[in-house]
Amino acid sequence: MRLMFPGFLNPALLAGLGLAAVPLVIHLLNRRRYRPLPWAAMRFVQAAYRKTRRRVQLENLLLLLLRMAGIACLALAVARPFSGGASPLSALGEARRELILVLDASGSTGFRSGLHSSFDRILGRARELLTELDTARGDRVHLLLAGSHTRRLSRGGPDEALSILTTLQEPTDERLDLAAALGEVLTILREDLSGLARSGSPAQIRLLCDLQRNDFPSEAVALAAAGDSGGAGAVNGTSAANNSTGNANAAANRRELLDELQALGARVLVEDLGPDPAIPPNVGLTSITVLGPAPRAGSRGVLAVGVTNHGLEAQTSLRLSLESDSGRLPSQQLSIPGGQSAEALFEVGFPRAGQMLFTAQLEGDGLALDDQRTRVIPVAPPVRVLLVNGASSADLQRDAVGLLRAVLEPTPGGLGSTAAEGINIGGAGGSSGTTSRAGPFQVSEVRPDELATLDLTGWDVIVLANVARPSASWVEKLERRVATGGALWIGCGPRLDPAAYNRLFFRPDGTGLLPAELGPSRAVADRRTSWFRVADFATTHPALSFFADEIWRPLLTEVPIFEFQDAHPLPTTTVLATLDDGDRSPLLMERTFDRGRVVLWTSSLDPSWTRLPESPASLVPLTHELLRHLARRREPARNGAPGATLALESPTWPRSPQWSGPDSTRRPLEGEATQTPVDTWLLPALEGPQTARAGAYHFILDGGAQEAFAIQSDPAEGDLARLTLAELGTVHRALTPVDGQARERNATADHDAEGELWRWLAAAALCAVALETLLAAWLGTRRRLL
Repeated sequence: MRLMFPGFLNPALLAGLGLAAVPLVIHLLNRRRYRPLPWAAMRFVQAAYRKTRRRVQLENLLLLLLRMAGIACLALAVARPFSGGASPLSALGEARRELILVLDASGSTGFRSGLHSSFDRILGRARELLTELDTARGDRVHLLLAGSHTRRLSRGGPDEALSILTTLQEPTDERLDLAAALGEVLTILREDLSGLARSGSPAQIRLLCDLQRNDFPSEAVALAAAGDSGGAGAVNGTSAANNSTGNANAAANRRELLDELQALGARVLVEDLGPDPAIPPNVGLTSITVLGPAPRAGSRGVLAVGVTNHGLEAQTSLRLSLESDSGRLPSQQLSIPGGQSAEALFEVGFPRAGQMLFTAQLEGDGLALDDQRTRVIPVAPPVRVLLVNGASSADLQRDAVGLLRAVLEPTPGGLGSTAAEGINIGGAGGSSGTTSRAGPFQVSEVRPDELATLDLTGWDVIVLANVARPSASWVEKLERRVATGGALWIGCGPRLDPAAYNRLFFRPDGTGLLPAELGPSRAVADRRTSWFRVADFATTHPALSFFADEIWRPLLTEVPIFEFQDAHPLPTTTVLATLDDGDRSPLLMERTFDRGRVVLWTSSLDPSWTRLPESPASLVPLTHELLRHLARRREPARNGAPGATLALESPTWPRSPQWSGPDSTRRPLEGEATQTPVDTWLLPALEGPQTARAGAYHFILDGGAQEAFAIQSDPAEGDLARLTLAELGTVHRALTPVDGQARERNATADHDAEGELWRWLAAAALCAVALETLLAAWLGTRRRLL
């Protein structure tokens, strides 16, 4: 039995073989139903019966065997046995094929060498594989298109898959996520092909790809980069190492999935359909970045456009252009050695606040995807700051906001400009030291009792400096302003009443503005001999990242602090800086409040408690960067990867909004705008297939106003360095490289080994039933005649 039938797809249904004994049981029971009795007239019948008894017994036995064989064949057919290569029935096996076909549709497959791209060759090879299958035989195809996510295009017959292939013309602009593709394959094996997996005959899995080095687990990549001094390792060693470090988790995930495939007895046949060179020539754009401080309206800046030569040979006289909303800039020529990168610097203007779209264009080569790159750069308007002065004084040193205002609105040669010119502190000091007409901050100053009559929506950041007691009349206004996207900076000082702040601003459940419960102030015993310093701070926070540099760190950590307000932060509060007292008390903390932010500085903003305001080199970067951070609105990103969700809020209700993509075709925006709690209107988002292509996108509002977004391809797609088949064989045992000469040999080896026999068994059952019926009818007729 095991030799003839190595396995069954439905082994549990083999229990139906027991039904083959039913005719025998009926026969035996019928024999026991009658008791022989002597009868004189029977002697003549017995004499005739003795003459034909042997023949009748043989005929009855033949009928019994036919009935039992019909039932047995039917039971075997339902269990669906298959024959192995050593089975004597292997010639009768019907090899119904199950194919999981994964097509690499990443952006790198768009590389053209000659008339055809890698994706064209992938589609051609897919058609060859599908034409080998037969729908009538029951062959089935799972057609998967792999990019940043895997799309299941077909799960039926090969004819359906072939018709779908005709609709595929170009690859995606995405990067291949091999883990996502392997995960989808595992899902198919577990759910749809579980029977084949149990039988030891899993579906054939084929991955048609360009064998881009960056797409596969990093072990082989690192080995090749380290061992190849004149080829792929020399040119791409740095990028491969960076990719390996940055994608360690993804590589581990891929290995786990390949281990699971191997445990199921499956293997992935990988066909290389990429270009011939191991490192195809390609020059691509990799980045558009702003050098120096963040751009603001009315200022000028420098954009750096990154270009990488991924090939081996030097490229000379490359023409690069940059275009913005304001027009095209003069193009530049670059010469880049093989395997190197370069930056082209463009001086640009930022005439207005808002979002500015920049498009860099490189002269075309084999891969068009990375010859153009877009980016939206936010141009900030001046930050509107309202200073609430709790201790006004004619003496600048004693005024609660005197020194703070001096660094926010510097005069030529004054406090803020001197600091900027003296230490060249980039984003903070650079903006203070400029003499442009539009400064980075628009500052207003009021007394605490004036808050109750002001409309706070006119300011981005409200600073409470040494305000003694908050008034219930304006606390609700502050909460409403912060909840709608504003920011509040609370600075402590000698006049501050912690009990009043806790009563009006603090709630243990976090619904109040205050990020911590305030306690009594703590001071050093003698300011001449001791002071507190900053012990630790969040070096990656936008407001403090300037001080992360070892050169500038002492400007924050060595400034004396003589007194501070004790505070106990809420669990949802982020402590940004702590002091070196025994308790590591918080100095600066932040928490979000609905759409806004609240910052608490537990020392003073004037020199009464700390020497920091007297140090322009410390005060300028701290206040400038903190205020910019607080004024930055939390809104959806304007730059994303292919398939990203693009969303926009409009201050007014849009009557008939439209959108356009890289082809500049205007289309109506489907769906209805929804009103937000802050009285803005959220437009229907663009996502998935709508944002699949890299390039510029626009939301077009009433009156023709346009809001720009940018979809950017992964720069790694331009690195076309490929694995060799030998290197692929070392990645994982579940990955089997297939070259052009071995394609048919592998296909034959995979599908000649076994085949199903259920059709033959069903036919045998039908023949047995038909033969039994005809034989029984003929024997009955003949016996009546005799």
